[in-house]
Amino acid sequence: MNEPIEQKKEITFVLFGSTGDLAKKKIIPALNEIVKHTKINLLCIGRRPFNEKEYREYLAKDNVFLSEEIKLKYDVIDFRKEGDVESITKKLDDFDKQKTDLRLFYLATSSKYFSQIAKAISVEKQIPIKILFEKPFGTNLKSFKKLNSSLIKYLTEEEICRVDHYLAKETVNNVLSLRLSNPFFEKTWNSKFIEEIRVDVQENFGVFDRLEYYDEAGAIKDMLQNHLLQVVSFILMNPPASDDMRKIKIQKKHAISKLKHVRSTIGQYETYVAELKQKGLPESRTETYVESEFISTNSRWKGTKILLRTGKNLKEKKAFIQLTYKKDPCTVYCDSTTPPNKLTVNIQPTQNVDLAMNMRLNADTNEYRHVLLNFYPSCEFKANTKESYQTIIEESMKKEKAIFLTSEELEEAWKITDKLINDIKSNKLVIYATGSETINESTK
Repeated sequence: MNEPIEQKKEITFVLFGSTGDLAKKKIIPALNEIVKHTKINLLCIGRRPFNEKEYREYLAKDNVFLSEEIKLKYDVIDFRKEGDVESITKKLDDFDKQKTDLRLFYLATSSKYFSQIAKAISVEKQIPIKILFEKPFGTNLKSFKKLNSSLIKYLTEEEICRVDHYLAKETVNNVLSLRLSNPFFEKTWNSKFIEEIRVDVQENFGVFDRLEYYDEAGAIKDMLQNHLLQVVSFILMNPPASDDMRKIKIQKKHAISKLKHVRSTIGQYETYVAELKQKGLPESRTETYVESEFISTNSRWKGTKILLRTGKNLKEKKAFIQLTYKKDPCTVYCDSTTPPNKLTVNIQPTQNVDLAMNMRLNADTNEYRHVLLNFYPSCEFKANTKESYQTIIEESMKKEKAIFLTSEELEEAWKITDKLINDIKSNKLVIYATGSETINESTK
C-alpha cells in the first residue's frame, strides 16, 4: 500500500453493469475523484438503450453526477450474448484510438459471465489491461476452482484483480500496522491475553432488489465467506517476516486454513418469505442471519473464541472488529465486576479505533469508570481519507496488487465455508423480527 500511484497520462475504464446500484453509488463517485489526477475515457456497458446524454440524466435522478472532465461513451451490449461481447475490442479501439496507457475493465456482473467477458477482452492485448472482478467468486469450492481455471486460460494473474471492498476500507487496511507498529499490542496479540475475537457486520435493511441472487447465496456466502473471513485473517495471521505483500497473503491464507467450526445460529427475518412470494419465488430456508463460532488450531490462539456474525434487518447498521482481553490476573484495583479491556476497530458507520480502559473517577473515591480512547483517521488524516472504491481503482493501476485477493486465499475461504454449510444443514432456522438486536434459538 506504500507504493505511489503510477501517474497514468490516460486510462480507459470499461464498466460492465453501468446502470446498477454499485456503479451509481460507488464507482462513478470514485471516478470523479480519480479524474482529478488521471485522464479517464469511460466506456459504460449496459442493456438499457441510452445515449451519453440519457445516461448522465439517468445518474442524475439519483443525485449522481458524472464529471464533465471524463470522456464518456455509452454502448448497448448484452454481455449475456457472446457475439455482443466480442465486439468490445473494436469499440474500444474506435473510442480511445489505442492512445491510452492502461485499460481497466470493471465487471459488476454475475460471475457466470466472467469467463466469456474475459475471453473477449483477452483477444488483443496491445495495450496493458487489468480486469476487476466483483464478488461472488463462484458458489462453492468446486465452482470457484472451475471459474478460476477458466479465467487463467485467458488472463495472467497480474491482469486479474479479485475485489473485496472491505479490504480497501481504511481501518481494515490499517489493522496490521496498528498491531505490528505498536509493540504493546503485538506482545498481547495471542490467547494468553485475548479472550474473544469478534467480527460483526450488521445491516438495518433487507435484501431489496437482490432477492433472486440472495436467495441462492444467503448470509454465509454473501458476507461470511468473503468479507468476514478476510477481515479476521488479518487478526489471526502470524506476523510476516517483512512487509512483502506476497508473504502477508501467505500468512493470511494459513490463518484461514487453521479455523475450525464449533457452532452456528442461523436466522431469517420475518418478512423474507412474503418478499419471495411477491417475486414469484418459492419459500426457502435461506439464512439472512448467521453467527458462527470458530477456534483456531494455531497455538497462538489456543482457547480464544472467534465469533463471526452478520445479518439483515437488524436494529442498527454497523460493522466492527473487537478484541476482548482477559480480566485476570486481577490486581487490587479491579474485581469480578470490572469490565474487560476491549480494542474495537469500527468499520461503519464511522471508521475509527477505540480502546476501552478502566479509570478511577477522582482522587476522593474508589469508583472506576469504563472510558474510551478514540482515534478517528478522518479527523487526523482528513486529506488522505478515501472511499474504498477509489482505493480499489487506484490500487488496480499499480503493479503490486496489494488489496486484491489471490486464488489461494479464496480457495481456503471456500473450504471453510463449504464445511460450515454442511455442518448447519439440520440447524433450526430462527425467525426474527425486523429491528432485532440479537438472535438466539428462543427468538420468535
